[in-house]
Amino acid sequence: MHRNFGICPHCTAKGLPGKVWKLNEKTPSVTLSDGKSFHLILFSGPDSIPAPSGGIFGNRLAAQFSYMHDRLGTEARRIAVVLTRPGESLESVKNHLEAAADKLAELLESGKPLAAEYGFDGERLSVLNAYKSKLRPLCPVAIKVEQNEIHAPDHDTFGIVSCDSCGDEFHIGPHRFHGSRTTPQETAKQLQTLLAEDHRTGRPHSNAYELSD
Repeated sequence: MHRNFGICPHCTAKGLPGKVWKLNEKTPSVTLSDGKSFHLILFSGPDSIPAPSGGIFGNRLAAQFSYMHDRLGTEARRIAVVLTRPGESLESVKNHLEAAADKLAELLESGKPLAAEYGFDGERLSVLNAYKSKLRPLCPVAIKVEQNEIHAPDHDTFGIVSCDSCGDEFHIGPHRFHGSRTTPQETAKQLQTLLAEDHRTGRPHSNAYELSD
């Protein structure tokens, strides 16, 4: 995989000039290409996200990538990526952008078009506009991994907990602004108790659980 290039190898292989262009010189150089079928370029950002109150959302940044894949036509397409846990340093933000680009490149290698908007928490890339509902309590929550029914946009992530019986995985975490009086270990223990009760009673696991604080 070609990375952080100034001249795109995918474009030059097709006889095009291939000079990488981005909206702002302050935008980090994040580029990926397999050199033959696609390229992915950070086009703009990262930028703060306006909040309805008139301020900005804390600890969230938005970036826009431009990509092209030969299987999808000759026009460039753009997608947005929201960094939900970017950290406070420029180095941390760039690391998250590069990690998100790696995940997007993996999807592009399959030859399928990308979604319009993704969220990235430093480890997992998820489609933002696929969720049907939002969970927004002030207490900690557990959200089942790899489901598109519900998400918790106001919560951070302590980590991932696996069900002891079936291996289903859940993100657990506190409210981003209100925090939690319980430790990650206590929160994980609460979830394991709920999952064990599901198996005892024959219920399928829920996509989300509210955990006491």
